[in-house]
Amino acid sequence: MYTITMPLTLVGLGLATIAYLGYLLTSKDILGKLGWGFSLIGLVALTALEVDFIVTFKRLPLTSLYEMSLSLAWGIVLAYVITHLFVKTYAVGLFVVPIGFIIALYNASQGRDDVTRYVVPALQSYWLQMHVIVAIIAYSAFTVSAGLGIMYFLTRESYLATSRKHATALAHRLGLPLLLKVVSPEIDKSGAMTLSRTLYEPETEPSERPARRVRQPAGRPSPTADELEALSDEDIAVAANEQVATAYDDIIGATKKRHPKARIFGLSMQRPSRLGFDALIGATKEQRNSGKLAGAAMPRRTTLIRWNYRAVAIGFVFQTMLLITGAIWAQYAWGTWWGWDPKEIWALITWFIYAFFLHARAVRGWAGNRLALLAIISFGTVMFTWLGVNWLVNLIKIESLHAY
Repeated sequence: MYTITMPLTLVGLGLATIAYLGYLLTSKDILGKLGWGFSLIGLVALTALEVDFIVTFKRLPLTSLYEMSLSLAWGIVLAYVITHLFVKTYAVGLFVVPIGFIIALYNASQGRDDVTRYVVPALQSYWLQMHVIVAIIAYSAFTVSAGLGIMYFLTRESYLATSRKHATALAHRLGLPLLLKVVSPEIDKSGAMTLSRTLYEPETEPSERPARRVRQPAGRPSPTADELEALSDEDIAVAANEQVATAYDDIIGATKKRHPKARIFGLSMQRPSRLGFDALIGATKEQRNSGKLAGAAMPRRTTLIRWNYRAVAIGFVFQTMLLITGAIWAQYAWGTWWGWDPKEIWALITWFIYAFFLHARAVRGWAGNRLALLAIISFGTVMFTWLGVNWLVNLIKIESLHAY
C-alpha cells in the first residue's frame, strides 16, 4: 500500500501546487478547482499513509523525525482544507499546500526501511503521544497563519491601488475634493486630519441653523495628529472608506428603516454605511470583498488578518498544551519536569512569541502589516524549534535528549 499511496501523495500535492500557481497567474477558476481537487487527493493519500503505518507497525507515527514529518504534512494539508471552507478562496492553497508538499517530499526521501514496531520505553508513554499530537495541531495552525500573512503582503499594493481609484471616483461624485488628499500617494498624511475635521467637527461659520455634527462611527474616535503620523497610506485609505461611508449615511439619510427603497447613482442605499464608498461607485460584491493578485481574486485583507488571528489563537492553545504534556512526559521519562534542553527552550520561546502576537492584536490593537509580518516571523521560530534545533545541536555539539 505504501508504494501506491506515497507516490499518490506527492503527485496530488505537487499538481495542487502547480494548479494554484496557475490560478494565481491567470485567475481561471478551473485551475483553482483543480488545485482544490488535487489537494483533497493528497489529503486522502496522506490519511491512507497514516492508516497504513498504524496497521503495519501497531503504533502511531510520532516518535522520530520521519514519523513526525509524515504526520505534520497530513496536519498541514488538513488545516488548509478546513481553512479553505471558511476563507473560500483557492489562492490560500498556494501559500500553505507547498509547505505540506515539501515536508511530504522529505518524508518520501527518507523511506521507512529503518522503522521498527518497537521503541524504547521512554517513547511508549501516552503522554508522548499526546505531546506530539498537540504539537502537530499547533504547528499546522501556525503554518496556515504564516500563509495568510504572506497573502496579506502580496495583495497590499494592488489593494491600495484599487482603494485609491474607488475613493477618487467617489470624491468627484460627492464633491469632496479633500478626500483626494487622503488617498492620493503624492499628498502627505495631513490631509487625513483635514478630512477628519470636515466629517466630524461642527461648522465654525455662523449659520441660522445649528451646525449638524456628523455622527461618529461606534468605537472610532477622531484620530489625533500623532496617530495620523503613524498611519500608513493603507491605513488612511481604509479609514477614509469608513469615514466617508458613515458621513454619507448621515447626509443622505437613506437608512433601511426610513427609506427602504432609496437609490442614488442607480444603487440601492438600504445600508450605505455597510456598503461604503465602493458600493457608491458601482463596485460589485466581488470587488468589495477581494483584492487582486496577478489577476486572481483574493479575500478582503481584513478577512486575511481576522483568520490569521484565529489560526494563531488555535495554535497557541495547543502550543500551551504542548508545553504542559511535554513537561509531564519528561517527568515520566527522565524524572524532571524541565531540563533546559535546547528543544524545550525554543518551544518556550515560540510560546512567548505567539503570546506577544495575541497581546499585540487584542490589547495593543496591532493589525495590518505589523501583524502579518509578526505571523511570518513567528512561524520561523516554529520551524527552527522543529528542525533548526537539531541542526544547531549537531553543529556545536550540545547534548539534547530531544534531538532527532
